[in-house]
Amino acid sequence: MKTSHGNARAITTIRVATIVLIVALSIDSLARAAETITRYPYLQPTADMETSIGIAWETETVSDCVVQYGIKSAEENKVKSEHKGVSPRGKQRYYTKLINLSPGTEYKYKVVAGNAATPEYTLLTSSSKDDFAYRIFVFSDPHADENLNFSKPYNEKIIADVKTFKPHLVLCIGDLAMGHSQERDSTPNQNYIREYAIDQEFETLFTLYRDVFANAIFAPVCGNHDLTVKNSYDYRIFADEFYLPENGPEGRESKYFTQLFVKECNYSFNYGGIHFPTLGIGYIKFSDQAVCNALMVEPYKWLENDLNNAIKTGKIRNIIGQGHIIEPYSTLRTDIPMPRTSGEIIYTNILDKHKVALVLSGHHHAFERTYPLDHGGDTSSKLACPTTQEKSNYKNYAGVIYHTIPSPYFNFSVSDWPQLAFKSSVYENVYATIQVSAGGRKIEVKSYHKNNCVDSYTIERDISKK
Repeated sequence: MKTSHGNARAITTIRVATIVLIVALSIDSLARAAETITRYPYLQPTADMETSIGIAWETETVSDCVVQYGIKSAEENKVKSEHKGVSPRGKQRYYTKLINLSPGTEYKYKVVAGNAATPEYTLLTSSSKDDFAYRIFVFSDPHADENLNFSKPYNEKIIADVKTFKPHLVLCIGDLAMGHSQERDSTPNQNYIREYAIDQEFETLFTLYRDVFANAIFAPVCGNHDLTVKNSYDYRIFADEFYLPENGPEGRESKYFTQLFVKECNYSFNYGGIHFPTLGIGYIKFSDQAVCNALMVEPYKWLENDLNNAIKTGKIRNIIGQGHIIEPYSTLRTDIPMPRTSGEIIYTNILDKHKVALVLSGHHHAFERTYPLDHGGDTSSKLACPTTQEKSNYKNYAGVIYHTIPSPYFNFSVSDWPQLAFKSSVYENVYATIQVSAGGRKIEVKSYHKNNCVDSYTIERDISKK
């Protein structure tokens, strides 16, 4: 009988222990679910990427978040993250700026949020050494809307090619979302729906490009489809999704628009001997020149000061500008022979003066690339012709190359007219890869369409040398 009672007690004890274990596991499971990382880490540029890199992510609930990082293993160091508030989706935002990093060094890192953790990713810090080399991937107008037939296959193709190329820096030249719609904008009481649509589309973008943005620094441009329009342009929705250098001009209101561009929508950064100024959506295409001139006063002043300050450091070998609607010449324009507007005259002369090597733009639905163009300080509205098409100009300061990355949909036909300025045009669905070497002195650009290289050129310059 004692044995029988003993067995019963033992069985009861085991059952209780099992129940306790199940409850504990359930609680742990709930905790893990609550701490789910809903937006995986994405690398963000900082003002000095030789020694610092930004990392952002989102979680389901408020969590104790840290970034673990190191050269041989992510377990070597850890730093606690800063809670940045709640997203429009109700998720918890976090951002960490890793500092005191070694220049030109590959680090491993991962994010830990309570009991949840990401896989291990890599990042590469910048360097000003002469032998530093790195890779840039450039695409535009992904329009991350799940309801668009073209969007998913286009983005899946881009993602596959990015993973093959393995870039250290990714540039997206605007229109990350699709939200902009003239019909919707003109409909009363539809602004809230528009904001929600853009918000969901940004989330789609981050989900699709999760592994891309975790392993390469992502420097986006604000496009016209990335804005909230209610009789105004409002950059805050775009800026709210990213943690970009706040070194641009202050936003302001004008009598033409509530032009709420914030510092993060016009920004600049340095990486590997190259300075990258970014001009929001670009403003030079307004048909009303009064509007154009009013909106561009501050951005143009900022751009000139920014380029001056970058060159004065003596560390910049080349300059690559990016902006969504900043191409002063395009075969898509109908006002041939394409007289320059007053805004374009100011803009192009600033670029010429500071010996900018390359300007990347989006928006236009065709691939275009000019020869190096130099206006020589000309302030007339006439069309500037290239000084020459000789390859020697890619190795000196004879002009800026304007390179348009096209949208994947509604591809337009270019005007059928001979123009010496243009090396290539017409192709749709084109992205670009850029190999930078010699500490920023050598820039090799290739453009691809359906796995075929349709254009390539190499810029070899050093504006740090007088």
